[in-house]
Amino acid sequence: MHKMRKRNKGKKALAIINATTQLKGKSIIHSESVYGKKSPIHKEQPDLYLDVTPSWLFRFGDFEHEKWGLHKKECYEFLKRLSDFEKQTWREIRFADNGKNNHFIDIAEIIKEAKQRLTAIGLNDEDQLFSLRITGRKRLWGILRDGKYNILWYDREHEICPSLLKHT
Repeated sequence: MHKMRKRNKGKKALAIINATTQLKGKSIIHSESVYGKKSPIHKEQPDLYLDVTPSWLFRFGDFEHEKWGLHKKECYEFLKRLSDFEKQTWREIRFADNGKNNHFIDIAEIIKEAKQRLTAIGLNDEDQLFSLRITGRKRLWGILRDGKYNILWYDREHEICPSLLKHT
């Protein structure tokens, strides 16, 4: 969150959304800032999806991208992980490990090549992507709406939004 505030220093937040989530008897307080002219899709209950189990969509799958495309030989690894995720709710997935592994990332935080690719495939109107940790370095990137995860990329090297932490 600190990084985001620094990068968006000159921009005025339209709204700061604060929420408290219960996970295994603990309260986790989280907030998100909304920048730009867009308004939320779901104003009434934006966290309604948190209590449902995930479903996966491949409609936005970027099968053509050389580095991040979804290639047949590696499908088993991430399909097995998705199968494991199906046993949990989005709340459990998102807030496991204090939300460090599976979380929303603002488009402003991803690398330039990924932003350009979003434009090339017609998805440059998105504000955020959702990163799912498959293994230590590997991430699945997509668009999470209403409990449905639209799979976009398979990031084998954690390069779309590099972490400053070791072994991630």
